[in-house]
Amino acid sequence: MKNSIRQKMKLLRKSLNHKDKDLLDQSILNKIKKDQDFINAKTVAFYIPMSQEINLLPLYSENKIFLVPRMDGDHMVFIKYDPTMILIPSKFGVLEPNKQEKAYDEIIDYMLIPALAIDLDMHRIGYGKAYYDQYILKQRPHKIVGVIYPFQEIKTFNHEAHDQRLDGYIKGEL
Repeated sequence: MKNSIRQKMKLLRKSLNHKDKDLLDQSILNKIKKDQDFINAKTVAFYIPMSQEINLLPLYSENKIFLVPRMDGDHMVFIKYDPTMILIPSKFGVLEPNKQEKAYDEIIDYMLIPALAIDLDMHRIGYGKAYYDQYILKQRPHKIVGVIYPFQEIKTFNHEAHDQRLDGYIKGEL
């Protein structure tokens, strides 16, 4: 079931025209900026977008510590983000900080997570490797928020034991 949802959402996301994607991304950014938990957060984890993912990079500011994920072996760590840092493609094609950058090891205040789908029970479908789930299980951030386009909100799907619940999600609007 998850694989068919993944494929469907990738196709729907790919079919978004540039204008609608930009409007939806801006809608999501505006909602995040008004979220009191985001406003109060000292550390914010987000991601470097790939293949039609929601672009959260405009959130970056120097008055917060922003973090991005990097794969270290088979687990995910977060690294302090700097827009001038050198990013290299991972084995999955995701841009990430190089191995010389030190992992951030404190609890994250506010984590924004990409998703292919999120259900009404606050479970997400990602790309299928469970890296975010593993990270959350090991070192749960204070607030975990998924970001999606409207068509990525689904009623339910069959959850697996390792699936970690989000604290909420933000959905773009046109």
